[in-house]
This record gives sequence, C-alpha cells and structure tokens, in this order.
Amino acid sequence: MLAEHTCDEDQLRFFAAGRGLFSLRIEDYIYAVLCEKGDLIGVPAGVRHWLDLGEEPRFVAIRVFNQAQGSVANFTGDKIAADFPRLDD
Repeated sequence: MLAEHTCDEDQLRFFAAGRGLFSLRIEDYIYAVLCEKGDLIGVPAGVRHWLDLGEEPRFVAIRVFNQAQGSVANFTGDKIAADFPRLDD
C-alpha cells in the first residue's frame, strides 16, 4: 500500500516469505525498514506509514489484529511516499 496512512490499532506483522519495505514517519524523520522472511515488525496505532511490496509482490505475512474486522487504513492524502526510493530501485 504505497500511500501514507495511519491505522486505528497496533499492527504486528510476521514475514513468512518474500519482503517489503515499511516506511514510518515519526515526527520529522522517515525510517525505512526492510522486512524479509523471518522478520517481525510492530507499528503502533496512529503512526504514519506506507508499505512498498515492489513491482511484482511475492510475500506471505501473518498479521495479528485486536479487532475482528482487522485494521482500517486512514489515508493522510500526503504524497510523501512518491518522494522516497522504492523497494525495487
């Protein structure tokens, strides 16, 4: 999901196969975290972020939710993700 958004609940994602590039905007900083097979990432509720799965996504991830309906993305409308290097660059 290459559009900045927040979620109403904490995210926990385990990468069982493949990879993805999480970008987290925390205050005035952008942190890019490459997640690959065996990695676990937690994104707290309300943190602005986006996920780049590459031009041909091939991944398996296990996500854990607190709510039965899962996490809902609240898009910020900011085009910041377009200004950063992509996973396949």
